[in-house]
Amino acid sequence: MHPNRTPTYVCEQCGKTFTPKNHPNKPARFCSRACQCQANNTRFPPVEVRFWKKVDVASGPEGCWIWTAGKYSRMGYGKFTIKGRIVLAHRFSWEFANGPIPDGMNVCHNCPGGDNPSCVNPAHLFLGTTLDNMRDKTAKGRQLLGERNHKSKLTKAQVIAIRERYDQGGISQTALALEHGVSTASMSVIVRRKAWRHV
Repeated sequence: MHPNRTPTYVCEQCGKTFTPKNHPNKPARFCSRACQCQANNTRFPPVEVRFWKKVDVASGPEGCWIWTAGKYSRMGYGKFTIKGRIVLAHRFSWEFANGPIPDGMNVCHNCPGGDNPSCVNPAHLFLGTTLDNMRDKTAKGRQLLGERNHKSKLTKAQVIAIRERYDQGGISQTALALEHGVSTASMSVIVRRKAWRHV
């Protein structure tokens, strides 16, 4: 075997060739926990059992039930893997309690002490459209506006200066966009106050 090549193994249960995910250079007998359970004649835990083992419900039925495993983003939403597919933990919790989520609907938080993205208590979740979700975030002050948004290329001071220069005339949106390293489309919504409306 080439010294730099990641070794592969053949699963003793299903015969599939695989590379261990967590320890690629450590010999492994089975490609998955399911195959290991089948080979050892032990029961693979149901999805809901695996899910709720990762939830802290110490706060009781009225409190937030905190997802203790991996997070999907910096916002703190929990993530859970089902058959190799990542799902958001709060969405799984809502479906477990209420059934399938209708197409195009979001599962939103409404935690009593302030929205907690890590909460998976079905009592703190509700369905809403994307617009409902955005309005809810804005009303609760969770919408990342302006400089609070890590994707923003401009500061509040720059936006104010850009608008003042454009309002005075003598410079185009394209020139301003080139000067500040943003697209002409982005500059257009800034000077027309369609973006950064809070400034």
